Amino acid sequence: MTRLPVSAAVVDYLAPTGEDDLALVGGPGGWAGAAALASRRVVGSDGGAIDVGQLPVGDLDAIIVELRRRSLGDSIVSEAACVACGSRVDVAFDLASYLQHCRPRPSRVAVATSDPQWWALRSGQLEFRLPRVADVMEASGSPDPKMRILERCLCGITTPASVRSAERAMAVLGPTLLSQVSGLCPECGAPTELSFDAREFCLQELRSLASGVIEETHLLAWAYHWSERDILALASWRRRAYGELVIAGVRGELALSESRDLRGGRVA
Repeated sequence: MTRLPVSAAVVDYLAPTGEDDLALVGGPGGWAGAAALASRRVVGSDGGAIDVGQLPVGDLDAIIVELRRRSLGDSIVSEAACVACGSRVDVAFDLASYLQHCRPRPSRVAVATSDPQWWALRSGQLEFRLPRVADVMEASGSPDPKMRILERCLCGITTPASVRSAERAMAVLGPTLLSQVSGLCPECGAPTELSFDAREFCLQELRSLASGVIEETHLLAWAYHWSERDILALASWRRRAYGELVIAGVRGELALSESRDLRGGRVA
């Protein structure tokens, strides 16, 4: 069980199966893909389904990062181009530190209200709630997505100053995992900054990891004559492990056959 950083909801993570991998590989990208993945792989503290659409945006980011950590580990290496000389810069860091850097913090301009989902500016002009996944997905089809999200999340007197204050408060109370990471160019030593979208980066890595599900299912069906249903019901790590054993066995048989041919004088 883990506690989500923004809402503090307690959730648990399910190990992926072949069915999950198929859904991920064949499903949509972006916010819709992240939400679909979280719906399949995350349950509440009671073991029941969670309503991903009602989660703050930063919690969905944290879920996708945690799924990546459980499957591929904590280390990240991303690429950037040096602004001074154009050389490639590898920026390496760990996700645990990144999550800590992007953790929610108290706001100096907002206070909690009697409704735990709403906050109020200290000026009293405006109340607001943190943008949810459903807000972002609904606003994605709007001509002005940012304005549409604000319309859904603000209540009160919306002057330019009060809206800016509310946005700043949202950014510290419920931060997303879109931030900057820094590195040094190995060629000229200039500092380089990279905009890192942790949710999208980790989602793509998870999709890449799952992309072998069709080939692995075919391989196990050929080798063991198992049904597709039984193969896809396996935990993903087991399916990949069986596939590696089959490939190793085939390679071993080929090497043994070549050795016999050489000993028998049959050289192509």
